[in-house]
Amino acid sequence: MLPVARSPHREGRAVSRRGVTVSAAALALAVFVADQAVKRMVEGSMGLGESIPVVSGVLHITYIENSGGAFGLLEDSPLLLLVGSVVAVGVVLFMLLTQPPSAAMAAGCGLVLGGAAGNMLDRVVSGSVVDYVDLRVWPIFNIADIGIVLGVAALLLAALRTPEKG
Repeated sequence: MLPVARSPHREGRAVSRRGVTVSAAALALAVFVADQAVKRMVEGSMGLGESIPVVSGVLHITYIENSGGAFGLLEDSPLLLLVGSVVAVGVVLFMLLTQPPSAAMAAGCGLVLGGAAGNMLDRVVSGSVVDYVDLRVWPIFNIADIGIVLGVAALLLAALRTPEKG
């Protein structure tokens, strides 16, 4: 069991290490399940390369398989992508277990872990990641990518917050 560390980072209320860890794990699981469910629905109901307009010219569901990282980078380096994902997960877990607990830390770690796990599972099972959110002005992405980006933003905000003086 993890020791209970308290931090005053949440509007005067103490946040326990265990509470932050449980919150992060629950959020990670929710992101992972949502990501995998939508990916399987897209794979099962669309043909590779098929695009369905939701808001024509603005938002389409477009089924692609991305064997690279974000924006298709490192397409020819699947081992490097997998190792990078494992290292990133390790860093986030280290932060979660060693940094002062806060709600922002829980949210950021949970979002990053859930997203990283979703994309990592795809890479291990099929060698590529299913992407489908197509904004027409940005590379196509998925729920896992959204979790990772929002999680990194939350972690940056948590790191920039100065502890309140009491």
